[in-house]
Amino acid sequence: MRRHQLDVSVPVAFPTLPLALLGRFHLVGACLASRLMRLVLFALAMTAPAALLCALPRPAQAQNMVDQIVFGSCAKAMKADFQKANKTPPEGMVQDTCSCVVDRIHLRYSIEQAKQFCTAQSVQKYGQI
Repeated sequence: MRRHQLDVSVPVAFPTLPLALLGRFHLVGACLASRLMRLVLFALAMTAPAALLCALPRPAQAQNMVDQIVFGSCAKAMKADFQKANKTPPEGMVQDTCSCVVDRIHLRYSIEQAKQFCTAQSVQKYGQI
């Protein structure tokens, strides 16, 4: 008994930008699954870099991360200084001083200049501790 293989060629056009580069495909009977899998893998390969670019931090997000690092380092240093002196900072002092440092760094002060300015401002607001 002889089987006849039917040619079911179907031209398929893909309107999306990455897939438009592929032109037209002819999917043939037994190779349909194989070709479809290659098409899916190619589509993923073309769109994955764009998805990764969307996940990268934007400038505002990157700046926010830098602000958090500066604020965290400032707060850690202040708490260590107070612990070393066996003192407790007044409520809000660490928050105010470290926010001041972040703001001054935005104004292009050096870290040392920001530290000096904000320390003086903190002493004026909270008194010498």
